[in-house]
Amino acid sequence: MPPSFKSKHPPPEPSPWITSALIEETTGVGVDEHNCLDDLEILFAPLNQAAPSANDHSNGHTVGLARCARLRRLSLVDCGLVKLGCLQPIAHTLERLCVADQKLTSLKDLGSLPQLRWLYAQQNNISRIEGLDECPRLRALWLFDNSIQRCEGLTELAELRELWLQNNKMKRLGGLEALTALRDLQLAGNPISDYRDLPRLARLPSLESVGFRDAHFGSCPIAEREGYRDAVLGALRHVTSLDASEVTRQDRHRARDAHLENVLEFHEKVDALQREHRDDAAAIEARRRRSSAHARSLDGEMRLAFAELERLVDEGRQAVKAEHAKHRRARALAQRSLDAALAAALAEHALACDDASHKADRRERRDECALLALERRAKGERRIALVIASLQYGGPRFTSNRGDPPQQLPPAKVACQLLGEHSPDFRWLDARLREQPKGDADPLCLLRAYRVSRRDEALPDGKCWFLRGDAALIEDAVRGDVKDGLVLYASASQACAAFRSSSSSVSAPQKGGDAVDLLEGSSDDESDDESPETLWDECKEDDAALSSSDAAGSLALLLLCREVDAASGGDNATKRNLLMAAEASAQKFVGGQAYKSSDLLATPAGLTGVAVEHVLLCGSGLCSRDQRALEADLHDDGAVGGPTDALLDALAARVRAEVEGHRQRVARDLEPAAVDQLREADADLADREDQLRKTRARIQSERSAQETILRSFREPA
Repeated sequence: MPPSFKSKHPPPEPSPWITSALIEETTGVGVDEHNCLDDLEILFAPLNQAAPSANDHSNGHTVGLARCARLRRLSLVDCGLVKLGCLQPIAHTLERLCVADQKLTSLKDLGSLPQLRWLYAQQNNISRIEGLDECPRLRALWLFDNSIQRCEGLTELAELRELWLQNNKMKRLGGLEALTALRDLQLAGNPISDYRDLPRLARLPSLESVGFRDAHFGSCPIAEREGYRDAVLGALRHVTSLDASEVTRQDRHRARDAHLENVLEFHEKVDALQREHRDDAAAIEARRRRSSAHARSLDGEMRLAFAELERLVDEGRQAVKAEHAKHRRARALAQRSLDAALAAALAEHALACDDASHKADRRERRDECALLALERRAKGERRIALVIASLQYGGPRFTSNRGDPPQQLPPAKVACQLLGEHSPDFRWLDARLREQPKGDADPLCLLRAYRVSRRDEALPDGKCWFLRGDAALIEDAVRGDVKDGLVLYASASQACAAFRSSSSSVSAPQKGGDAVDLLEGSSDDESDDESPETLWDECKEDDAALSSSDAAGSLALLLLCREVDAASGGDNATKRNLLMAAEASAQKFVGGQAYKSSDLLATPAGLTGVAVEHVLLCGSGLCSRDQRALEADLHDDGAVGGPTDALLDALAARVRAEVEGHRQRVARDLEPAAVDQLREADADLADREDQLRKTRARIQSERSAQETILRSFREPA
């Protein structure tokens, strides 16, 4: 085994290919004398390829190997070659090529080398034999220590005499039939484990030396088997050397004797198998004859049994048919009676269902009003919460157009406090709202109340006045941003009635939209979903809920104001303007009204100051009911489902009673003895039909077993 050439020093930067300078450095011959070189050996010089590729048009074609026109032997050892490149400049003179211990994976770019005799490509990464079709005069090919899996690509190498394929991955021997001149074949270290490919090697007429075991490459699995040497020599009789050991005459005689012993042993086994086959065939024939006789006897018995069974079945069918006709007549009479009773029961059930349906419709309408009231209360509470949030923290004010950008309002200089339902102030306000003039159907009920006070100021303690309007108007009144006068009323009922009567005309400045909570950092999820368009839509829905009135009731957003000392409230010009406006107003002092502008109030008693004290959310009708009571009514579905279930249960009980009566009438009309006889006849008929099915299945099974025996007997041994 040739040694592996490995350098102990780290490789320098690789060169693209062999250059004239590298040749001069290696051989010591000048560039002008390179055409006289016939032998070139390069060791451990880092190269990517031996020569430029055929499609490379650089100066590489005029330097390096292109100047070595008479080169006959080229040896490249441990140069790190990845590919060979184009060797056409030396193709007609090159006889020996060594590219051992490289990084080659293929020889397909070897090209046409008509004079090549020896090719050494061992210790690479080649996985397939290819690219040798244009090397017809090749005599020696070394490809050991690669990754080749099968022999191929050797059909054009008619002069090949030496083929070394040790330490590869071949499991089978094939593709060597065209190597008629092959003398030496080395296969040690391959996973060959079967003798069946040895006859292929026997067809090589010139084969003299074969190796399946080597001291350097190890052994093939076939070489570890008992009788390996005799088996190989028996198959390859013209071989003179096996595993580098000369084959003597004694070896051949011993192999021939072992082969004869194997042949005799094989023939004895064949004779034994033939005797066993004849014995088995005789036993099968005897079993077939017994089965045939048994089948004929069984077939006769079955035919007689079938005839008797068919006669009994026909008699039973006639008796059953006559009894069934009698029963059909009796059951037809009872069925007509049952149909009439069931029709009457269904008619009564239909009337009861119609009555329950009317009750369910009324309950559904009531539930719709309750749901509408709950929704309207939720929207009203959300609207007043947004107004309070805008007063406390500031926020945007939307215009009447959905796409317009909102106006940002600053926080008002007020403090808002939510009053509890059980606080004295809340109960006092609720009592004031329930005081209404005669003629109003539904009293107002207080739902939410917020105390409004100027920061660092004491609460007023004067007469109360009420103002109802939309959310924007209420907010502007609290902020003090209303420029024109507003009409206030001595009671909440008067304010709500005036708001409803003036809903078709504008009695006060109408401003679209409302402020919203600007504390966006408190909830990331809500800030992501609340776009300006979405907030605009919600504000419009809440305003619509505050101005709607129907069977579900109505909501009202009120402002409660207190009279205060007007000595410091406003300048003289503001007071004169307010008095003039009050005198010019057609509603001045009518029905307990007052006229407000800025922080001054014109009342029947004269000019006084005014301060906002409470922002109120009120409701009437179903909207004023307790929320828990409304939700309890919605969840109480017994009134709908209960009567319907009871009606269905009653109908089912009556139907069961009628059916039971029908059964009893049919039983009375039929004789008990006839009923029992009919049952016995039905049971007997079912038993006989079951016996008939089992008998047929048993006959079919016997036939299948006989056919299987006949097929196994007729099959060739």
